[in-house]
Amino acid sequence: MEAENVGEPDLEVLAARGYLSAQGDPPDHAQARHGPGHEPLHGKSAELSHEQVAALLTANKKARTIAEAKSSKPDKLAKLWLKSTKNPWDVDVWVALLAEAQTRNDPVAIRQAYEAVTSQFPTSKSVHAADFSHDQSRYWIAYVEFEQKQGNYEGMESIFAKSLMKVPSVDYWRFYLNYVRRKNSPPNVAPNQVHEARQVITQTFEFVLANVGYDKEAGYIWGDYVAFIKATETNSVYEEQQKMDSLRKAFHRAIWIPLANIEQLWKDYDAFENGLNKLTAKKLLSEKSAGYMTARTALREVKSLLEPIDKLQKTWAAKPASWTDKEMQILSTWKRYLAWERANPLSLDDKAVWIGRVKYAYQSALLMLRYFPEIWHDAADFLNDVGKHDEALAMLKAGAEIMPTSLLINLALAEAEEARRKDFAAVRSIYETLITNLERKLDESNQKYDAEREKLMSALSKSDDGEGQQDDWDGEKREREREKQKERQREVETKVEEKRKKETDEITDALAMAWVVYMRSTRRGQSIKDARGVFTKARKKPYATYHIYVAAALMEYYINKDSVVAGRVFEVGYKNFNPAEHPQAVNFILHYLDYLINLNDDNNTRALFERALSSLPSEKAKPVWARFLAYEIDYGELNNVLKVEKRRAEAYAKESKHMITSPSDIADRWRVLGIDNIGKYELGLAAQQQTEIQIPKAESILPAPALLQAQLNKVEERGQPRRFQSLEAFHPERYPRPDLNKWVAYKPEPAAPQPASAEAALVHDPNTLMVPEAVARFLSVLPAVTTYNGPTLPVNDIIELFRQIPLPPASNSKFVAWPPTAAQSSSGTRQALDGNARHFGERSQAGMRERRDDRSGVRGRTGAGQRGTRFDSSNQSRGVKRRGHDDDAGGSDGPVHVNRPPEHDIFRARHQQKRMREDLGP
Repeated sequence: MEAENVGEPDLEVLAARGYLSAQGDPPDHAQARHGPGHEPLHGKSAELSHEQVAALLTANKKARTIAEAKSSKPDKLAKLWLKSTKNPWDVDVWVALLAEAQTRNDPVAIRQAYEAVTSQFPTSKSVHAADFSHDQSRYWIAYVEFEQKQGNYEGMESIFAKSLMKVPSVDYWRFYLNYVRRKNSPPNVAPNQVHEARQVITQTFEFVLANVGYDKEAGYIWGDYVAFIKATETNSVYEEQQKMDSLRKAFHRAIWIPLANIEQLWKDYDAFENGLNKLTAKKLLSEKSAGYMTARTALREVKSLLEPIDKLQKTWAAKPASWTDKEMQILSTWKRYLAWERANPLSLDDKAVWIGRVKYAYQSALLMLRYFPEIWHDAADFLNDVGKHDEALAMLKAGAEIMPTSLLINLALAEAEEARRKDFAAVRSIYETLITNLERKLDESNQKYDAEREKLMSALSKSDDGEGQQDDWDGEKREREREKQKERQREVETKVEEKRKKETDEITDALAMAWVVYMRSTRRGQSIKDARGVFTKARKKPYATYHIYVAAALMEYYINKDSVVAGRVFEVGYKNFNPAEHPQAVNFILHYLDYLINLNDDNNTRALFERALSSLPSEKAKPVWARFLAYEIDYGELNNVLKVEKRRAEAYAKESKHMITSPSDIADRWRVLGIDNIGKYELGLAAQQQTEIQIPKAESILPAPALLQAQLNKVEERGQPRRFQSLEAFHPERYPRPDLNKWVAYKPEPAAPQPASAEAALVHDPNTLMVPEAVARFLSVLPAVTTYNGPTLPVNDIIELFRQIPLPPASNSKFVAWPPTAAQSSSGTRQALDGNARHFGERSQAGMRERRDDRSGVRGRTGAGQRGTRFDSSNQSRGVKRRGHDDDAGGSDGPVHVNRPPEHDIFRARHQQKRMREDLGP
């Protein structure tokens, strides 16, 4: 909203103010509609502008600051004023401010509060406070009532003058009508002035009905008008006949409008005609019954269309659009109603009456949608369509005053002025005013976020100072605390800058659009030379975007037919938008490439591709690579296409290492002039556009030597040890690691002859695993895996938990094969299987210990109770613990996982199988 003066504005007297005096000539029809001294509704209003409101609030703030300086305790009203300046769109704050001001019984403070709130919400339909009703324009009515209680009738008329024409509220206009009737009725008028006073009231009725008489809630005003005419005293037959004619005319005007009390008005009209002459009544009633039936049907449609509005308007205040669901519901409802009115549902033959109804519908919509440019623009379009060009221009000017930074309203206004073919100075003034307002908005945004950053930094500094530094801190700890403080400061700056960038980018884009349209309009209205002057001014601005350069260059090429000048403009832009640094460089380069391609300049096109790709960072160059490939596909040779594809793959080798080629890239590769059958029907691009498909890990498909090399490469590339997925915190830096660079690929030895024993057969069976008897018993009672339909458990974490459980020393460990064969599963062979397993387990353990001792002596530490110690069948603890080896049967009294084995230790698994085969030797 735009501002106004702190002091009393220079207001015109309301149109109907002349009706309050018995002297003066009665106004004509135009004056009855707009009032003497008043411009049309869409013209310049006496509304407080945004700057004036800001000045008012600033003056009040200064006065409150002085008052607070004299008082030790802050004033509640001052606090509410401060809140209103911080968040001027918070209706609850304004309601509380009004209530607090009224409790002071200070007329000056109350007037200031009313002036501020009515300036902030000049078309508010309601407020949601307990001391206000939920009807239209209650702010204005309460303000007028306050002045009436003060006996300030001149102040009342001043309020009516500045608000009545821009608030088409039935309740507000009815309040004004009652005021005029009361002022011009006995005993407030002399007996010799009764006739003139009745003329004033009649003209006021006509004035009110001409402005709000189309509203469905205006039926009561029509009823009051009929009753007023009936109560007119006559002294002659001629006067009586005039009275009957006026009454019939009022009924005829009312019964075709879809009013809330349309049926009661029809009954009164029926009684009126039948009371005069039943013969003529039948004819007149039959002629008007069609219009009445149409109005009654339309009333049901109007109620249905406006029902959502009637429900929401009780808590509605006109604010800048934030596009919430509630706002979208109100907007869509009003648009449906406006379309209904524009379709002439009442089948009106009088075009002027139909235009009046549609104009009133737009005025009513703007009460709630005051800050929605679409409604202003649509209203101006309608007025232009029906030939009301001056009113359309006035509508756009009124919208531009309310929304000075609206691109839609201001650009449409400039275009309307340009179409009038008048002096271009008016058009230039509109563009320059818009740009000035946008620049002011940009400065305010930067100042706001600068203040926010300073505030957050100050709070952070106070917090750090409060914590302080302990005297016993060493240098390392002090350095860590300083780093933490710097990190917190960086987080604050990042947070503020992200919000700043989002808002300032929006404003700079709006400025770029305004400059481009200004440049084009100048070229049309004046000359190409003047348009170049606009471009020169625009590109010197610190916020200038690439759009300004592209538009100027294309204007030179297409309008002035000068490719040399266009190329120079592009080159100047390329220097300003440094590809290595500027965030808008990629978009500018793409437009530059489009220009060169359309120019069929193959050499410069390829040169620009190479310049851009050599300068742009790889993460920003993807769109340029895509355009380069598309250019070669469309206009180049096949070998060039393959070269570009290879170069792009090499540029992003790390990203595509474990990724399948993007389906969108494949679709782009074979798309021809918009034909995308491959992407649509063969790749299912619509279903895959949100999905990134990863190929299986290399370890699952590589052979053993390649697998080892892949693991070694992974270890070399890994900057930090991999964090294991365990249920407890794990610190890999605490555990020693082997030097994997010294490992050699495993070379399998010749396979030993297969033993004939049952134990050997079980060991060599790839589907069989030797497990302790207790584990086998536990596995045998578990249900089949196919019967489980619960959640998926983290197997690695569970196994890791089992591995960390300290187990007591075991004796006479028995090993059996799992899963058991059919013969082993039977009860007749269970004992034999247990015996074989026991024999196999004892023999295999003894053999493995002997072979290890023979080969390399004592490997590992010995002693009872140590983790990983193995026990033979005689319960003697002479086991040997290997580095990284977890014993299935040993106990643990020491620390858990002193040496954890690698997660995928293929050497350990292979050597275990080899030793088991050797222990079972021939």
